[in-house]
Amino acid sequence: MKLKIEKPGLLILSFLIMYSLSGFQFYERNNSFMKLKNDGIVTKATQTCLPVNRLIVKYVFEFEMTDGRKFVKTTTTVDERAYVAESPDREIIYLLNHPENYWELEEYENYSVGGDIFFFFGPFGLIGTWVCYGFIRIFSFFRLKNNRREFIKSLQNYD
Repeated sequence: MKLKIEKPGLLILSFLIMYSLSGFQFYERNNSFMKLKNDGIVTKATQTCLPVNRLIVKYVFEFEMTDGRKFVKTTTTVDERAYVAESPDREIIYLLNHPENYWELEEYENYSVGGDIFFFFGPFGLIGTWVCYGFIRIFSFFRLKNNRREFIKSLQNYD
């Protein structure tokens, strides 16, 4: 079975879009790691889950910085299981001037540049290219007025 790509130009455009995006995300993640490696401060953080009602849970993550300020991040979610703390005390590494860009210490210590290169330029880029190609094909199909009319007509005949 031979796969024929109808519009190879759109596939090339999708490839360029996704690999630009994945390259940028790799650069941002690696840059964040390097900043933490050079200027990061290790501290303990606490994580608590406060039930608001039967369905909604408020997740509070906080730590005290070396200059005495307290960083607090609050998130409200529906799924309590996703936010149940394995351990309420966690070790994190953060930057004093950008505490919102913290990493869990375990994630920081297990960081692998090779793993990120494989992920961002392997599965993420390839799968994203095909997803992007599909969306571009849909947009290019609906760009023409005759295709939009034909699609609406086929939906009306579906009933």
